[in-house]
Amino acid sequence: MISQFAHEYIHYDSVGNLDMCRKAIQKSKEQLKQVYNSKQIQGYQLSLIQNELDVEEKSIGDNFLGVTHGKYPFVYSFVQPLENSTINFDSIMEDLYYIRVNSSILSNCQYVSMY
Repeated sequence: MISQFAHEYIHYDSVGNLDMCRKAIQKSKEQLKQVYNSKQIQGYQLSLIQNELDVEEKSIGDNFLGVTHGKYPFVYSFVQPLENSTINFDSIMEDLYYIRVNSSILSNCQYVSMY
C-alpha cells in the first residue's frame, strides 16, 4: 500500500454559515468529481464540520483554527494526489474559495463526499 500526502483545505468563504457550507460542498463536489473522473487525483473527501465532536470523529486536528477562529460549521476537504501528478491542487481549491491548512498522510482515499 502506498501512502501519500493528502492536501487539506478549509472553505473560508462559508465558515459559520450552514447554508453556505452546503452550497460550497455541492459546488466543490461537482468540480472535484470532474478532476477525479479525469484521473488527475486519486480521491477526495468533503466533510461538513458542525462542532467539536465532528472534529474529534474526523481526526482533523486543530490546524483549522487559524482559518475558522473557532466558528462552526465549516467545510473540511482532503484531496489525494496521484503519485506523479503535476496538477496544481492549491490553484483549483483557491478558485473554489479554499485555503490549504496543511498536509497529512492519508492512504487510499476513495471518492467520497460526506456531509
